[in-house]
Amino acid sequence: ADGIDVWFGCGPGEEALVREVAGDAPIVPPCDLSAFAGRLTASRAIVCGDTGPMHLAVALGTPTVALFQRNDPGVWGYAHAPHRMLDAPDLDGHAVAAIVADVLSEGA
Repeated sequence: ADGIDVWFGCGPGEEALVREVAGDAPIVPPCDLSAFAGRLTASRAIVCGDTGPMHLAVALGTPTVALFQRNDPGVWGYAHAPHRMLDAPDLDGHAVAAIVADVLSEGA
């Protein structure tokens, strides 16, 4: 999106898979927890799966849009603003982009 810096994170051995999704966007190589937490804290928002980075971002107060494929967002997610927990099988990319834009506008 215009005016938004996007980066992709990956764990050890995931670089090739993430590159397929990220295209030309920067990929942050695997790093220690402290460095990753610093990156999340400096971010305006994070879009992620139902993974450890989701829990860390919420704990740090970074607005989080989490995509749940198999797990129940009502059980494993966070129902309070500014976070959004989405049941991803029912969404398309345009819907996710609109939700992310909404989260970013709330934090502006």
